[in-house]
Amino acid sequence: MTEVLNKEMFNYQIKSIYDFVYKVVRKYRFDEHTSKDIIQEIMIKVYYQKDKFHGNSRFNTWIWAIARNYCINYKKRLYDKNPLSLVLFEDKLENSLAETPELWLYKNELSQILVLLIKKLPEYLKNPLICFYYKNEKYKVIADKLKIPIGTIKSRINRAKKILYRELKDYTEETDLELTI
Repeated sequence: MTEVLNKEMFNYQIKSIYDFVYKVVRKYRFDEHTSKDIIQEIMIKVYYQKDKFHGNSRFNTWIWAIARNYCINYKKRLYDKNPLSLVLFEDKLENSLAETPELWLYKNELSQILVLLIKKLPEYLKNPLICFYYKNEKYKVIADKLKIPIGTIKSRINRAKKILYRELKDYTEETDLELTI
């Protein structure tokens, strides 16, 4: 009877941990498929590191730290490989087109164009955009770093996104590519 109870309790804990980790991972704006892969990796990491939990903090806090650090490191690895692998419009693009060789080429070309467009942005727009989307920094951190109000950070990020969208739209119209955002 105790074995059955322990197994049920273990399954309940895994389910609640999974739901908690899912919420943490989704805050990092990964697509659904990537999120599930990351959650699985985090769950494995939690399992193998369970002996390192000493009770100095709440269990959820400990798991949150593992999940947060994994997500940050994952984004850094993506950014190191290709600065625009986290294309601002990637989620909408993936949802609108089937995964084909043409889509891969399109995304690759779009990423290269986006890199050039971001480089052309004025520094005052480029810096907040990169900090927010690629370094995954919060508005407050960016505002403190750049010594400007949070509202200004938000408006600059929004302005940069609008410029990039407009430029990408112009480019796709010139090349007969379809930008479905």
